[in-house]
Amino acid sequence: MKLFGNTKRSAPAKAAKRTADAPLIKEQPQEITESRLQPHVRAILLMLGAICLFAGAVAMCFMLISQSAEVNALPQEDPKPIRFVAGGRSVLPPSTEDVPVEYEVPKSKNNSNRLNVLLIGIDEATDLSNMLMLASIDLNTKDVALLSIPRETYISGNFKYPAAFNVYKEAEGGAFGIKSVVEKVKEMIGFQPDYYFVFNTASLNGLLDLTGNIEFEVPEEPAYSNLAAGRQSVDGAKAIKLLNYRNDYYEISTEPARVQRMFLQKLLTKLLQDSEHIDENARAIAAFADTDLSSNDLAFLGHLFQGLDMNGIYSRALPGEVVEAGGAYFFQVDPNEAVVMLNEHFNPLDKELTVFDLNFRQVAGDSGEGEYAAYGFGNGRNNTVGNDDDDEDETQQTDATEATEPTEETQPPEETEDTGSESPETP
Repeated sequence: MKLFGNTKRSAPAKAAKRTADAPLIKEQPQEITESRLQPHVRAILLMLGAICLFAGAVAMCFMLISQSAEVNALPQEDPKPIRFVAGGRSVLPPSTEDVPVEYEVPKSKNNSNRLNVLLIGIDEATDLSNMLMLASIDLNTKDVALLSIPRETYISGNFKYPAAFNVYKEAEGGAFGIKSVVEKVKEMIGFQPDYYFVFNTASLNGLLDLTGNIEFEVPEEPAYSNLAAGRQSVDGAKAIKLLNYRNDYYEISTEPARVQRMFLQKLLTKLLQDSEHIDENARAIAAFADTDLSSNDLAFLGHLFQGLDMNGIYSRALPGEVVEAGGAYFFQVDPNEAVVMLNEHFNPLDKELTVFDLNFRQVAGDSGEGEYAAYGFGNGRNNTVGNDDDDEDETQQTDATEATEPTEETQPPEETEDTGSESPETP
């Protein structure tokens, strides 16, 4: 039967058609299967590919790190000279034309061309530091200045007797005593001394062995040493007496400090004039003296300042006045005048010092005029002890002022028994 113009196929025809097409349908999956890799082979290839990628990434990282670590060359410029600072001003490095090349410039703890050496005079019989002096050396201008810190300077801190000369003894002397003195001076003046040099029996004898005796005029006043007044030849034994004090010394004045500076100026002048033995003298001094200046430092300074006349240098004591505290008498430094002096001649810092940088102990309140009349401090005298300048017209130079200091056993007045005296015994 014919339907819509189509003739219906018979069942046998359809079967024959499927039979004819069957081989083609079965052959296609077989070809596709044969072209695919085995699973374990594919896994191995994938793993190898991952390893290659990882190795490439690591290599790339190392390459980037090595490139970043390379120092890129900076544009070439003319080198600028290193600059030092001193007294708040920038200056060029020191001139070393007179110094042999084998000697290095002494190192400054303040990164400055101005070196400050603390000179400490020790009385080995009493363990008192009877001389404290700051020697400031400008390596660029070759200026030298000396500043005395009076032995009775009133100091802060927990001391039985708060005077500058007592710091070494209360620290039990030795290396720790020296360190304590250096730290106390740093606290007072507002900056770190670069070096120290101790004047004791060994160093004074050693120095005078190198220079020979010093012709010196021993003054009649103040009578603070056991030396007879007048011009005489000072050897090591006499020098020790000149820089120290008698046991009955009881005057507070800057005059003894001036005499100490005058003697050291003559001693150093004579040492610097011996230009033929600078190197060997430097080695000898470094061997016998208690100092942290090396033989290199001493030789450098010797060559730089050879022939210098130390007698014409700036030489002063800290300005101040005598005050009473706790029944004893001290030298009270005037911080307003002291800071001007320190800035002009001793400050190695890159800033100006202020009174807030200094630490000189002060009594509370104003003492008032004539307060010390009963003790011989008033009576119309000027109680200010000043710069002790050598000039005749120096108005701050005053007479010595009487005062007393304690013995080794004496405690502060408030802790001692009343002995009927107005002040403690002399050391």
